[in-house]
Amino acid sequence: MPAFQVGTRVEATTNTVDVTADPTGWPVRPGVPHFHPIVVDHAGNQSAPTTARVVVRDVVNPTRVLSIEPSQVQPGQAFRLNGSGASDAAAWPVAIGVSGVASDPMRAAGTAARMPQGGKR
Repeated sequence: MPAFQVGTRVEATTNTVDVTADPTGWPVRPGVPHFHPIVVDHAGNQSAPTTARVVVRDVVNPTRVLSIEPSQVQPGQAFRLNGSGASDAAAWPVAIGVSGVASDPMRAAGTAARMPQGGKR
């Protein structure tokens, strides 16, 4: 099977060419790659080039792995959300994006977690 490199002509000896994804070689990344096939007959005559396009869509969600470091903190202490263990089926790099609103643990726990008047239990 020929190995594709962007901008390099690939010689094939059959009527079909299989294009496979290979993250270590020429990866088929999401987008619309263009191929410009030229057909050559037995006499060496070449066809005019044409453009063939394929739509490559990544439809598989990445795997979310999130740790909090440290896992326990004092009020007002900073902590880190670490998504470095996340991965993608297409073997492309992923980046953590945090969206949404952090919940208020006092409200989430209901009235049982509220401090009585004066701040003592």
